[in-house]
Amino acid sequence: MNERLCCPRVEATAWSARGAVDVSNQATLDQVGVTATLDGGVYRIVTTRQEGLPEQVGVHLSIAVPSAGAITVYNRGGPVMIVGAAGAVQVENGRGPVESEWWDDDAWIQLRTPAAIDQPVALVTDSGDVAIILGPAARGALDLQSPAGIPNARARVGTFDQFRATGHSITARYNDGANPILLRTDNGDATALMIEHPESYSMSMRERMRLNVTTPRLR
Repeated sequence: MNERLCCPRVEATAWSARGAVDVSNQATLDQVGVTATLDGGVYRIVTTRQEGLPEQVGVHLSIAVPSAGAITVYNRGGPVMIVGAAGAVQVENGRGPVESEWWDDDAWIQLRTPAAIDQPVALVTDSGDVAIILGPAARGALDLQSPAGIPNARARVGTFDQFRATGHSITARYNDGANPILLRTDNGDATALMIEHPESYSMSMRERMRLNVTTPRLR
């Protein structure tokens, strides 16, 4: 979110998984597009790909808005990063039923915000890591699920209680919150990290996963 903006800003470019296709040529650029509509206070952005475009090519979207009450993202592979959200967030990402060598582990999700989150959050993917980085003003009932990976939770600010961990799941309450915060990945790790200034957190997701941060800060 960016309070200095007067209206939403959308930038769309062609993007190639692992750099497999030259997306700088005009022929490729002409085969991807984006439409944006505003209806009843809902800003809807939809990307398009022409039939016959190589499967390695997708659309990279960068969206900035002055503020948002809620965010919903449906994405078919490729990373999703949200910074500064202040309301409910729902992200569904993944390859779906189509198997592809190009999109393995690329459907990761990351949400970073300093806002006082007290609304439901659901970050779900079928392939890749999922992470939420929140600040001391947030609250919620965490549910981390990574049946093929490792769940991680750490609070450097705020407190956890009702903390329960198994080999592939963690549940905990952060700052006495009751709003559900679900992180699920079918093939990757799930991480919840509570720190000061989460919007500025720049460590890459994969580097963070190596830290083995399954150490709660309990009351």
